[in-house]
Amino acid sequence: MQDHNYIQSAMLLEWIGQAPIVINRAFIDLTGNVLTALWLSYAIEKIKEVDAQEGSSSTVLICMSSAECEKQTGITRAQQQTCRKTLVSLGLLSEEGKQGKVLNYRIHLNKMMQMLELQVKPMADALQRSDVLALTAQGNALEAQLGIDWWNGLDEEQRKHWMTKAGNTGIAADAWSAYKNEQPQVS
Repeated sequence: MQDHNYIQSAMLLEWIGQAPIVINRAFIDLTGNVLTALWLSYAIEKIKEVDAQEGSSSTVLICMSSAECEKQTGITRAQQQTCRKTLVSLGLLSEEGKQGKVLNYRIHLNKMMQMLELQVKPMADALQRSDVLALTAQGNALEAQLGIDWWNGLDEEQRKHWMTKAGNTGIAADAWSAYKNEQPQVS
């Protein structure tokens, strides 16, 4: 029974003592798989450790051993190699260094941003269309309210006059249109 308590305590310490692994969800779609997205997310976190002078706005160089990556992410050495090959083929990563030594990785931030922009373009376009429709609907509602207020402010003789101008359709909106058409256009 006492062993069980130690095991539970050790499990709790192991769980609490480790930082959570955070993955950027957008990287899954960008790279095509979860492991590569996790590797890239971890590499991006490593950028925080890089001196700002070492990187440029378009690329940044990080140093990361396979052992460190495996300890922090759980991605095995073989899986890391596959992740890196995928990222290299996408143009997001370059490997620098010699075999047998800790490799440096150049992350191509400009390429990543281009790919992410393409990835979110359909959503951005949909948001823009939604804004345009909302503004159009808002403008139409305002225009309708102006017409209602105009009509309600007319006396009976003025209503007859503008309804006649509108072709006696019996529709107040047509009278409002006739009224607006006769107003001088201000540029």
